[in-house]
Amino acid sequence: MVEMGKTVVKKILQILPVICIVLLCVSIVMLTVSLDPGVKWNEYHKELFPNSQLFGYYFNTLWSSIDVTEFLGKKNGLPCTGIYMSLLKPRYDESWKLPVRSALHQAIGLVSATLFLLMVSVITNDVIKQKLFSTITKVIALGTGISGGYLSIKAISEYKRGIPEAISLIARSLNDPVNRYYFPEKEEMQVGYNLAKYSAVTTIICCALILGNIGLYIPFGEGKWIWQKKSTVIPDT
Repeated sequence: MVEMGKTVVKKILQILPVICIVLLCVSIVMLTVSLDPGVKWNEYHKELFPNSQLFGYYFNTLWSSIDVTEFLGKKNGLPCTGIYMSLLKPRYDESWKLPVRSALHQAIGLVSATLFLLMVSVITNDVIKQKLFSTITKVIALGTGISGGYLSIKAISEYKRGIPEAISLIARSLNDPVNRYYFPEKEEMQVGYNLAKYSAVTTIICCALILGNIGLYIPFGEGKWIWQKKSTVIPDT
């Protein structure tokens, strides 16, 4: 029974790094795609007042934003039905997106470092069988992974906070809430935002698996600690 338990643990120790490597690759791809200039992060397309036939439509990427009124009432190249009113500030500053992009770029770097360290840990453990080196690299990978996940969460949080600042004061009507026609809770988050969010979740899950791997590897993993002496095997005569 004890031997069976050890065999199961060894199998888990072999499988967990592979799962983590796959998850980290997926996380990096999602972050990279979310930074593409053509990927939407949020969209607002609503009738501004009940039964008014007055609409508002705009969308944001991490690099630019487009209000349908700037394109003579066209959406996706086709004429819009109804009358559209501007939602975005004219010539507004998009620099609020810069910290979001910066955080995501840093997250990609940290998650990539986590992937690299985890692969180094797996390969070197198979070659030199040194538990101390393998454990240290996994602990560092855990730290970089947590940092990468945190930066992704920070980026999407900052993005949501920054959206209303791009909306015109008339649309928000902060001093006249009765007549406002923009409601931030009706924003529809799009592909880019969701990819960054799922990447953060994937990275955090991977970090939990790395932590579990460390916890099992220290007592049950193959190899020796650097302070352990190699045993001398005397052949039978």
